[in-house]
Amino acid sequence: MISYEFIARNQGLVYKFLLPDFCPFCQKHSAFTLLKGYVVEGEEPYLDTFKVIMRCNNSVCHEVMIGVFDIDLNVNGYLDFKYIEGGKQPIKHFSENVSSISPDFIKIFNQSEIAEQQRLTEICGTGFRRSLEFLIKDYAIRITSGKEDEIKKMLLGNCIETFIDDKKVKATAKRAAWIGNDETHYERRWLDKNLADFKRLIELTVHYIEMEQLYEKAIDAYQYAIAIDEKFDYAYRNLGDAYIRIRNFKGAIEALEKVLELSKPEEVIYEAIGHCYDKLKNFAQARFNYRKASHLNPDDSKLYYKVACTYYNEGQYTSAIKQLESALKIHRSQHEF
Repeated sequence: MISYEFIARNQGLVYKFLLPDFCPFCQKHSAFTLLKGYVVEGEEPYLDTFKVIMRCNNSVCHEVMIGVFDIDLNVNGYLDFKYIEGGKQPIKHFSENVSSISPDFIKIFNQSEIAEQQRLTEICGTGFRRSLEFLIKDYAIRITSGKEDEIKKMLLGNCIETFIDDKKVKATAKRAAWIGNDETHYERRWLDKNLADFKRLIELTVHYIEMEQLYEKAIDAYQYAIAIDEKFDYAYRNLGDAYIRIRNFKGAIEALEKVLELSKPEEVIYEAIGHCYDKLKNFAQARFNYRKASHLNPDDSKLYYKVACTYYNEGQYTSAIKQLESALKIHRSQHEF
């Protein structure tokens, strides 16, 4: 921000104010030449504004615009800067990954951003909420085969709950949807949240989706490494982890079982394989691998708990109780308990 002093021609008073060092026309950092200043009376008391006609100092620009300030609000003697009238509205740029998932999300988000910059604050929130719905549904369609029509017809909250598995994406998307609904309803439920909070949650959701897409690129790299060296066990290990991240549990099982062939048995590998079978609802195979892991680390109470869950999911409640009792016995014997 740059400090200026200028006179209001219709009042004869000199005002001090700060302006951003950025021109909305040429999109460059620049100072401004002040041309004329006027006080404009508001429709209600204490709503007067000071408007300054000014020109960009950039030699390739020299566009003219108007800076607007609130006269009745000042900090340390400086008028409160409100906005600049005129210029090109800057848009937010998203990665190629996001563009490939949902180009409509980017279009709607930036149109909503322009509405906000033009102070259309009563309607821009609805646009951001719509952009979130396009992002989530297009993402769900991309990662779920054969469910496109179902996803398109679902309410956003149900879509997030049913088709989004990644914990970080799900958590942020759910919160964004809750706050975003306030932008479309008559009464607000989240009184301590505002549009800025909503936009931050959308951007965080985008970030987590992008992070997940990076795993797809990592898979290509690990497969290339394996093509060069078929006995590269760490490539299989990382490939299995990447497959789990994108919920390709069958691919993960295949890669992780290859790790067991190439290296000594490890608790963490058996547990990961058990997790994959759990997700595929093959509880017998999940239990088999959890037991393999527990044989390697009999003091890990969580493995007994996971075995109990497989029994519970099959309706074998007596067996589940026995495993839970074993888990509690181990847990109580540990000093931190």
